[in-house]
Formats: sequence, C-alpha cells, structure tokens
Amino acid sequence: MATFVISVREKDKRATDDKYPVAIRITHKRVALYIPTYVYVTRKQIKADFSGLRDSTLIIQLTKIIEKYEEMLLKGLGADLSQYSAQELKNFILAQRQGTDGIGIDFVEFARNYIQALRNDGRAGYAVLFDTTMNSLIDFFGRPVISIKEINIKNLLAFAEFMQKPRTIIRPNQLGGTTQRTLPGVKPQTVKDYLTRIQILFNAACEQYNDPDSEVTLISHNPFNSKKLHIEVTEAPAKRDLGIDDLIKILEAKKLPGQRMQLARDVCALSFYLVAMNTADLFGEDVKLTGRRITYHRQKTARRRRATDEALMSVKIEPEVLPLLRKYNDPDKKRLFCFYKLYGNYLYFNKNVNRGCKQLATYLGIKADLSTYYMRHTLATIASEDCGISDGEVALLLNHVGDGTNLEKGKNLKVTRGYIHRRFTKNDLNHRKILDFIQSKIDESNKSKNK
Repeated sequence: MATFVISVREKDKRATDDKYPVAIRITHKRVALYIPTYVYVTRKQIKADFSGLRDSTLIIQLTKIIEKYEEMLLKGLGADLSQYSAQELKNFILAQRQGTDGIGIDFVEFARNYIQALRNDGRAGYAVLFDTTMNSLIDFFGRPVISIKEINIKNLLAFAEFMQKPRTIIRPNQLGGTTQRTLPGVKPQTVKDYLTRIQILFNAACEQYNDPDSEVTLISHNPFNSKKLHIEVTEAPAKRDLGIDDLIKILEAKKLPGQRMQLARDVCALSFYLVAMNTADLFGEDVKLTGRRITYHRQKTARRRRATDEALMSVKIEPEVLPLLRKYNDPDKKRLFCFYKLYGNYLYFNKNVNRGCKQLATYLGIKADLSTYYMRHTLATIASEDCGISDGEVALLLNHVGDGTNLEKGKNLKVTRGYIHRRFTKNDLNHRKILDFIQSKIDESNKSKNK
C-alpha cells in the first residue's frame, strides 16, 4: 500500500531567499520518492525538527492534494498496487496531474529545456533573452516552479506592472556566489518584448502537450488571445546611432586605461569593421575563416530562416580589421576568436563588454548609453544617410529579410531570393563604401588638428 506524507527537508533550502520547498512524499515497498508542489515556506512555518509544518492552512490544502493523489491511484490502477514500483506510481500521478488542464506542467522547467535547445542549436545570444525573461518571471512569482495554468491574463498584467517598477534581484555571479542589485523599472516596449517571449514559450508548450489529431488538450487556455493583454507603447523607439565624430573617437582610441574599457572599444570596432557583427556571433562557435572571408549564421535569426538561407552571413576581411583579428585570434583554433577563453559563457561576455562601453563613453566624452548594438544602428544610418545606399541594400547588409517597399517587401523578396545564389558582392562594395567614407572623415579630422 502506498502512503503519502507532507515533507519539507532542511537540505533543500533555497539560497536566494532561505525558503524551503514542500513536497509530497510517497512511500511504497519501502521506497520513498518525492512529488514536488508549488509551495515554499519559511523556517517559522516548519516544526523545529522538520517533522512537518506548523501552518494549519497549508496543511489543509496539502492534505486535499494527498487525497486527490490517493483517488487517482484508486480509480486508475485499482486497490491492489503490489505489481507497481514506487517510481511507477509517482510517474502515474505526474502524468495524471498534467492531464488536469495542464495544472501539473511546470512552465519554468519547460522553458529551461527550450532555452537549452536554443543553446544546443548554436543560438546562445537568442537564448540569453529568454533566460532574462524567465528570471524576471521567477522574480515576480517569488519561486522557481510556475504551473502553466498560472500563465494567465491576471498574472501577466500584474507581471507587466511589476516590471515597470524598481525591484531588487538576486543573481548568481562568476565566483559561485550571488549578487544583489536594485534595478529601475523598464519601459513599456521592454515589457512588450518580455511578454512576446513568454508567448513564444507558451505556444511551444501548447505544441508539445496538445495533440489535436488525437483530441488531447492538456493546455486549453490561451491568455494571449485576449485584448486585455495590451501594453501601450507611446514613446518612439530610442535612436541608438552615434554621430560620426563619436564613432571616430572609438575607432581611433587604440590604447585605453583598464582592460574592460579596452575590450569594449575593441569589440565595438570589430563589430563595425565586420558589418555590425553581434557579440553573440563574435563569441559563438559557428564563425569560420575561409580565405579572405568570415562566414557564420546569425544566431538571432538562423532558426526561423532554416527553410531559406539559415541567416548565412559572409564578410570580406578589410585591412582595417586585421590588427584586431590578430589580437583576438584563438591560438587553439577551436573558434575564430578567443573570447570564450576570457568568459565562461556569452552572457558574462556580453554584460562585461557593455559595462565597458559605459566606461568608454564617459572616458571619450560620448553622451550616449553606449552598448555594442550602437554599432549596428550607426552602420545602418551612415550607409543610408551619408553613403546613399538604398534601404533594401542596407537590409541585405544587416542580413535582414527585407523591410523595404514595393518588390523589397515581405513575400515577394523572399521568393526572389530563392532564385539568387548570394555571393555577398553587393555587401562587399557597400561596406567598402562606408569604410572609405569614415576614413575620409578621419583624414579631415587629422588635417584640421595639424593646422
């Protein structure tokens, strides 16, 4: 006969907030296993010897869960459970629990698996965005286990409000400990981006757990279909391009005080000289050197463009970038760049570089909240406004699908590209045009200084 007991163990204390997870212990044939709940308690709610809970309200609620589990076994497997192991009984309960309109599906666990799949697919940069979103969602709920039933309109609206207010977060650091930081509220557009990522994860969960052909629907609700879940964005998107003088300050700043600031400058210059290459791609394993070209698949868009070009990018190596290629070349030849030797993962690399960008902006007198992404916006702006390159060709330069007008719009351009074997010749010419324009401005600046 299987027995159930409310269990809380001292060794399971959560480091982030000193709370303890409550589980239901199932014992069968002298084997004890634990079924997690969504309940976390403080030390005051636990008996001194950890033999049970003090909180009578929680005990009543958890006892009802135990009664439900006993009913599941009785109705599903019968009164005689001798033929089953403890693990089989636990698996049966978990499967039945998931079938109760998704109540047993842990959204965080599903999201972590989804994020790991992105990393395994070589999309570490894109995975970081989902990691950040899930960490914020966990901050909001105050626990690392969230039922997919809790991804509802009421909670999502409360989450949106939570994100727009100052909050204190605790995160692991590189030394194995934790760091506490106070963050300001984010802008409505950022909240909208977070909700979009949660929707992507929710839809992926529906695809995994629901099977219309078999008439199996474990997740029957969809909060994202409601008009109530609307975040008003009134401000225009922030312009993140630098003026030409500020860009030249960065490109010409060869030696700087402090390793972080120097790294930030070098990464910004690398990005600009390699046609606005993102930090995720600079850090990644996918980047290859082929003759006088660097080729890679953009992590941000490679997955959704699998049916076409897999976001393939090929950049001609220009003379301006050679010193940086030599400086950061991987001596072990495992990757093109050695950044993976400096940082354990892309997240730490990106954070450190962007912190260095803030220092760099202060040191050079640049009045901008500088990050590496400024290089992408700056290159696009110079291409369009100063070099007369069309919006369609700027889109090709940045490896976008194409957001121009007429034939460069959406489906028509995608069909046309299916006929074209891209050799990136147009990109090479346009990139050289941009670099020559910047060099002319550097020459003008040097002449005026020498007068």
